[in-house]
Amino acid sequence: MGLTLMAVPALLDTAENPVHMMQTWKGIYNRGKVQGPSTALLTLLSYGTAAYLARQQGLPWAGFVGAGLLTLGIMPFTIAFLAPTNSRLLAGAAGVGKGDVSLQTAVGWLRYWGQVNLVRGLLPLAGATLGLWMLVRTASSHTAAAGSTVGGKIHVA
Repeated sequence: MGLTLMAVPALLDTAENPVHMMQTWKGIYNRGKVQGPSTALLTLLSYGTAAYLARQQGLPWAGFVGAGLLTLGIMPFTIAFLAPTNSRLLAGAAGVGKGDVSLQTAVGWLRYWGQVNLVRGLLPLAGATLGLWMLVRTASSHTAAAGSTVGGKIHVA
């Protein structure tokens, strides 16, 4: 989401040469194509561990799996919805058909990419929200199971 909210507007504000703009985008893309999937996989592993531990304790756990899958969803989403635009921008950055891509066309591709990337960014945000909700739910379930109330206060057994 940060790319859409910060990098894309900066690229569009300084766009004078379509090839240069797409080359700058390519640098951002190359970093993201390594960091995004690896971060999503690490997050999936973390949520998977949380699900396993919660299940071992008889606590709600399926939401942790859902949170991990939502986060990992950036990978198939990228393939399904961003791959064609990524290919156009990468070809433009390589100078394929130099002079064939107008600034207006390149700006259009980059705006579209930013809009779709914003939607893609909602997947890990939804995963984080679900993960936080599960953490609170699991903690409250664990607290309720571990203690009893006497006079409105929780007493741990």
